[in-house]
Amino acid sequence: MNEVLLRLEELLFLSDPGVAVLSAEDDGEAIWIGIACKSAGAECPGCGRWSNRLHGSYLRFPADLPSAGRRVVLRLQVRRFICADASCGRQTFVEQIPGLTRRHAQRTDRLRSALAEVGLALAGRAGARLADVFGVSVSRSTVLRLIDAMPDPQPSAPRVVGIDEYAMRKGRIYGTVLVNVETGRPVDLLPDREAATVAAWLAACPEVEVVCRDRAPFFAEGASTGAPTAVQVADRFHLWRNLGEATERCVSRHRTCLRVPFAVPGSECGAAPPAPEAGTSPWPTGHRFADRTREKHAIVHGMLGEGQSRPPMVRTPAQTAPRDLVGIGVGPFNLSLAALAHPLTGLSTAFYEQRPRFDWHPGLLIDGARLQVPFLADLVTLADPASHWSFLNYLKARDRLFPFYFAERLHIERAEYDAYCRWVSDQLPALHYGHQVDTVRWNPEHRLFEVDFTQLDSDGEAEALGRTYTRNVVLGVGTEPHVPEPLRPLAGAPGALVVHAADYLDHRDALLAAGHVTVVGSGQSGAEVFLDLLKGRPAGHERLHWIGRTEAFAPMEYSKLGLEHFTPDYTRYFHALPEPVRDRLVPAQWQLHKGVDASTLAAIHDELYHRTLHGGWPDAVLTPGVRVRTAGRVAGNKVELHLEHPQQDARSRLTTDAVVLATGYRPRPLGHLLASLDPYLHRDQSERPRVDEQYRLLLDPAVSAAGCHVYVQNAEHHTHGVGAPDLGLAAWRSATILNSVTGTASYPLPARTAFTSFGLRQQRPQVPPAHQFKALAPLADGT
Repeated sequence: MNEVLLRLEELLFLSDPGVAVLSAEDDGEAIWIGIACKSAGAECPGCGRWSNRLHGSYLRFPADLPSAGRRVVLRLQVRRFICADASCGRQTFVEQIPGLTRRHAQRTDRLRSALAEVGLALAGRAGARLADVFGVSVSRSTVLRLIDAMPDPQPSAPRVVGIDEYAMRKGRIYGTVLVNVETGRPVDLLPDREAATVAAWLAACPEVEVVCRDRAPFFAEGASTGAPTAVQVADRFHLWRNLGEATERCVSRHRTCLRVPFAVPGSECGAAPPAPEAGTSPWPTGHRFADRTREKHAIVHGMLGEGQSRPPMVRTPAQTAPRDLVGIGVGPFNLSLAALAHPLTGLSTAFYEQRPRFDWHPGLLIDGARLQVPFLADLVTLADPASHWSFLNYLKARDRLFPFYFAERLHIERAEYDAYCRWVSDQLPALHYGHQVDTVRWNPEHRLFEVDFTQLDSDGEAEALGRTYTRNVVLGVGTEPHVPEPLRPLAGAPGALVVHAADYLDHRDALLAAGHVTVVGSGQSGAEVFLDLLKGRPAGHERLHWIGRTEAFAPMEYSKLGLEHFTPDYTRYFHALPEPVRDRLVPAQWQLHKGVDASTLAAIHDELYHRTLHGGWPDAVLTPGVRVRTAGRVAGNKVELHLEHPQQDARSRLTTDAVVLATGYRPRPLGHLLASLDPYLHRDQSERPRVDEQYRLLLDPAVSAAGCHVYVQNAEHHTHGVGAPDLGLAAWRSATILNSVTGTASYPLPARTAFTSFGLRQQRPQVPPAHQFKALAPLADGT
């Protein structure tokens, strides 16, 4: 028997002579092999000291590679030793067999490696089925976790790299994939498709000689900046696509040169094709997609029969006539601009929005949540109190003026503000929803801006292409949800209930049903989400955590003189400051706009206090000053957050069932829209666009001398200060832009708006000079 055990020892543990085989048994279901370490002691993993002082021993049963389709289980007798160093933090430790076992592992390293290789070849579900055939019962999740635990391979530096985009969330979030064209294997994934990100990656890989890319301007800019010596080529797909489009444009231009051929007797030339037999179409009449396609087919071929080419089919006369102003994006700020521009006769405007209708933070329209500005900060009142589009006129139109008067509400609810904005947007003819603007470029020949857009159907798919010309462009594309880098692996991960506050109401029922919920973010949205969850969960079983980076759950500065930071006076003062001073001021003024409304904090405290009425404390933890270092999924659908408290220099872990990321918003990048204008843009020392006092991007004189400008709304935080995203300055900024566009005081603005004198040198408001425009173009209807 001893000879058999020695033979087994040589066969099974040839690479580790320190293992002794003690026994081998077969119980009909599995093969049990008893083993133990031969060494007299082991090294402490804490201090590295050798110790042979035995504390105790116990058995472990890790699964090993199967044999002949049978499970193999090791009966491993492990010893616990006492560390020889009294100052070591580990008083005792357990021996491990290198290459065979690790702490808390239920499988040997060689079995883990084998399952990981199976998973790499077949993925989770198929890999689990194959492992079961071999005698190893594992779940697909286990196979995938073993793959995740493998170290990332280090690919060789590519000589020819291909660059393309991929969708993490179609239509909203895109990243960049880089592929080694010579091997056909992916090299890296980038979190976005910005030119700076691509350029930084290429700059770190000087071995790249050829960049294969599509026609996206951000990839072109990134390749030129990051690898200026590399040759840029188009891949085969885009070569064929470019050729096809060029051929189509050429044929369209010469369509009138084509002649109708004469029919030759006896030939079939010019004969109409036979009609398809009834019932042969896979899409029957009545199918919405089929009927819509047939309607489009009939319209297009009817226009072709009239001799029209494709480009005129997607451009109406109103779109081809130069406009005075085109707005991109329809949020509250551009909606304010459209409302104030509407009564200016002779001003031709159009506003394009990708979404099918107006909505304003629909995921945060929580019952009872109110605006942090008074109702007078509507779309128009602070510039034109007599406007038809004021909030008070909205109440009058809805027969709600007297109820609002008796309600005595200075701050209205968010849902009411959203309904008011919808009322305005439904009546303004210049708004075009379902239109996605693709790019803005300068046409030096016509001395106008070209705005290319895609008209979308009800399903968000491209329906037609279009182009409009304009003298002025106003960018109001708004903001997008921001997810900090440590939390990005969780966002959109399957199985984990991790949502941004922007989508809170869509997941509210699931969050209320979750066992434990953590809210990350100490701003207004985090406070509102925490309060709503607290009210919706039973007393004594709240199971809520609220954490944030700020040192306290601080109230927003709301004193009357403090609010004068949101006046035109302070905006002018801030704009006149040197760039380094502005950059230092912006983060220091966080409590002016990132704090929590005092009434919301009071409501949270009142709710918590009410839950102590019958004794005990609510199961809710509120901890400020906490930073999330990293995060990941554990135990199925649970989430583990690794937390750090810098003041205490302490770290801990928090396991939760759901996470709400109230981590704020960031301005949407403008790179893809302004890529064609980049040669004309003036930038500051941080490569941000420079914005003048009238909210115009500083452009090359070749553009501005023609009286054409690009304006921005809520993208000028670095030049105009904390008031950029504030609704209270929306009407004043819109009036400033319209006064600049028309060259007249269409909306007279006050010379002074604050009791506070900001600075020693007072800034006097500047009246924009009158531009020498041609007569404004008439609208399509002749007005």
